[in-house]
Amino acid sequence: FKVSSHSGAGIEGLRQQLLACAHDVAAGDAEDCAVLPLDRAFSIRGTGTVVTGTLVSGRLQAGDSVQLLPEGIQARVRGLQEHSETRDEVRAGARTAVALTGEGVELDQLRRGQVVVHRGAWPVGSMLTLRIEVLASASEPLKHSERVRLHLGTDEVLARVVLLGADHIEPGGARWAQLRAERPVVARSGQRAVLRSWSPVRTIAGGTIAEPAAPRRGHLDDADLQALGALLTADPRSRAAAALDLAGWPGCVIDELSVRAGLRPAEVEALRSLGDRTS
Repeated sequence: FKVSSHSGAGIEGLRQQLLACAHDVAAGDAEDCAVLPLDRAFSIRGTGTVVTGTLVSGRLQAGDSVQLLPEGIQARVRGLQEHSETRDEVRAGARTAVALTGEGVELDQLRRGQVVVHRGAWPVGSMLTLRIEVLASASEPLKHSERVRLHLGTDEVLARVVLLGADHIEPGGARWAQLRAERPVVARSGQRAVLRSWSPVRTIAGGTIAEPAAPRRGHLDDADLQALGALLTADPRSRAAAALDLAGWPGCVIDELSVRAGLRPAEVEALRSLGDRTS
C-alpha cells in the first residue's frame, strides 16, 4: 500500500485491509504454540516489568511459565492485559501487555525483537535456510555473500546471504539460500521474513523459512531440495518426515518438531502416538 502521512492518501485503504486480516485470524491459531514477539519493555510501579506485542499464535494465561528467546530468560506471567483491559487469558491476534516476574527479568536484559514462548524445546541459532523471492521492482540482483538487514517478527539483525547453487538472484527470481545472522535469532519453519539492503536501506526481498537453527549447507542435492520443499507444504506428516530427513542420522527431538516442522502441538502429539502404536 502506498500511503502518505502528510496528505493521508492511502491510509483508509490500508486500515480496511488490516481490519480484514484481523477478522481472518484462524481460530486454530489459538491452539498453536504461543509466540509473542516483543516491541516494547518498560517498568510500572506496583506491577514490575511489562512487555508488549501482538500474540502471533497460541494463547497465554496468567501464571504460565515462559521464556524469553534467544537469551533463554526464564519468567512467569504475573498478569495480562488486552487493549488496557485485564484478562486471565489472551489468544492469537490479541494486542497484549504481559507483566513478567522472575530472577532474570530485568529491564536492561529485555529488548525489542525478543520472543516470549512457553518453556520447552525451542532451538535457537544464527543460521536459517529459506526460499528467497527478490522483488520484481528491485533495482539490482541479490548477490551471493551480500550483507542484508533481516526483519523477523519484531527483530532486525544484520545477516550475510549465502546462495545455494548460484551467485545471484535476478529481480523477480527465487532461490534457496542460507542467512548467516550476526547474532542468534528466533524463527520457526514456515515463518515469513523480510530482507532489506544494508545501505541505502530499502526492501529488496522476502522469504519463507524452511530450516530454523539450520546446519551450515554449501550444496543441495535432489533429496535436500525435495525435503526443503516439503517443509513448506500443508501436510503435517510430510513436514515432519522432511525435518527428519534433513536432520540425518542424529535425528530430531520430537518436542522440537513444532519449531523445526512448523507443527501445532496437537499435530506433534498425533505423530508421537503414531510412533507409540508402531514401536
